[in-house]
Amino acid sequence: MELNIVATQMKHAEGIGSQFWINTGVAIGSFIFAILTWILVTNQRQTMEVLGEEIDRREQTIAKDHEKVKDLFEGSFNALRKRLGWQKRILQAICIIVSFGLIATFVVYAYLLYLP
Repeated sequence: MELNIVATQMKHAEGIGSQFWINTGVAIGSFIFAILTWILVTNQRQTMEVLGEEIDRREQTIAKDHEKVKDLFEGSFNALRKRLGWQKRILQAICIIVSFGLIATFVVYAYLLYLP
């Protein structure tokens, strides 16, 4: 999304005119978007960490207190851990994409700013 906005809105600006301010606004908007996305991803990571700990705790409780039926829950616990793993990878990919978009935004901004 960031790159689409950058690609369609940022243009070469001669001097400090309206296009300069449009470019600056787009760059600042991209930065704010990236910061908010990183905050959301951090929140999700912390939530997943707590969920992972809770899954482990419940599995240990079942293994300790209900040893006869613990095998019935093994598949569920494995599926939950697999799901957590996928979620962590997805969040990592989101961070990489947003970081790339932010870097590209400021590279384009600098290029357009200093274009002869």
